[in-house]
Amino acid sequence: MSESETRVSSMSAEQWVTSDSPDTLAERLATDVAELLEQALQERGEASLIVSGGSTPLPFFTALAGRELAWERVRVGLADERWVDVASPESNEKLVRENLLTGNAAAATFAGLYVDGESAESRVAAAEQRVQILRGSEARAFDIVILGMGNDAHTASLFPATEGLETALQLPNSHECQMMSPPVVDTERMTLTLAALLNTHHLFLHITGESKKTVLQQAVKANDPMTTPVVSIFQHAQPTVYWSS
Repeated sequence: MSESETRVSSMSAEQWVTSDSPDTLAERLATDVAELLEQALQERGEASLIVSGGSTPLPFFTALAGRELAWERVRVGLADERWVDVASPESNEKLVRENLLTGNAAAATFAGLYVDGESAESRVAAAEQRVQILRGSEARAFDIVILGMGNDAHTASLFPATEGLETALQLPNSHECQMMSPPVVDTERMTLTLAALLNTHHLFLHITGESKKTVLQQAVKANDPMTTPVVSIFQHAQPTVYWSS
């Protein structure tokens, strides 16, 4: 397969879109996401997109930002956020503003998860108000949620061995957001709960590298969301996995 090609296949219950090149995969994901956003815009006059942070989605952000859409009617949000000021280099909001909300996509409405608050409860309530902005006045399901995955099989900020993980994975769940304090990271996180992540028309998982492919396959086989939280997504949905070596 040449670097300009992508391949679609079925592995177990998931559909995989694969490529030898991360950049080619990012272009394919951008094309697919743009088509789905355009479809939502034509059907409902508005669209919503939830993305994740990290280095993996950067070429995807660049590719999507250049697509011609009615971006002024698209709402963009985050699957999770580090609890740092939005000016911090660790901020997912900063990452998205500088890499996705540029060019054509600068016209999109962005609602981040970081808000000032003295208690976890007040932070969650404020973050959930942001999520409602993303869902719109009719509280619709998101149109697209794009997740990533760490080498420990966490997704969003649903980390293994973290207090509150069982609550965040609970279905049904009256909360769309939850504060988490993963022991393996330095900062608190705000994450969308599993229930919120699943409340979408289209669910994608975007990963790169042989090691993450192995982690994901082992997680799906073990089928234990408390030790490999990413598998919780596969227990209740059939996300499309975008992967490149």
